[in-house]
Amino acid sequence: MMLRPARPDEAELGARLILQSFHSRGLVSHLFGLGDAERATQALMRLFALRRNRYSHQNAWFAVASGRPVGLLLGYSGRTLRWLNLLMALQLPRVYGLWGALRFVHRVRHAFLGLPDPGWGEWFIDNLAVLPEWRNRGIGSRLLAAAEEQARRQGLRACSLDVEVDNPSALRLYERRGFRRVATYRVPALERLCGFVGVHRMVKRLG
Repeated sequence: MMLRPARPDEAELGARLILQSFHSRGLVSHLFGLGDAERATQALMRLFALRRNRYSHQNAWFAVASGRPVGLLLGYSGRTLRWLNLLMALQLPRVYGLWGALRFVHRVRHAFLGLPDPGWGEWFIDNLAVLPEWRNRGIGSRLLAAAEEQARRQGLRACSLDVEVDNPSALRLYERRGFRRVATYRVPALERLCGFVGVHRMVKRLG
């Protein structure tokens, strides 16, 4: 397996893998699709193809096996997240239209109010996914190792990520790789609305 940077013309696969990285399909539809699952796919495709936002291809790498992409790592330094979010907010009217962009911002703020940004000394893993037919072959672990390498290259002291509370298989993978839970954030309103329980914030200190 090799790792290579993603390209803007790979937006369809990029969006597909970003969507797969979410355990709660209801959350994906509620947030990115404003209640429409197909709209969520189209929105993430546009964001992936654009530059300078948190879901851009510029922040993504594909794991390649047998000559084709089979997994995705998307992440960035924690110190850049606010800047990436601001730039993405400016792009939202192109993705959703003005009214849709306002609805998206309202839903995101409501969903993640109280969830702190990753630390400035952390490389934040926003999305990690492997195609179903390629799982249980060590690709997820290789992608996590690549994230740690990115952190070290940037002089950062830790990697961090959020894992959904009701996703025990992902939680076990991260714990095996040395990540530890530092906090849990629950969103009762979203649990009632779309089945999203909340997330564990996990951090791995790098030697």
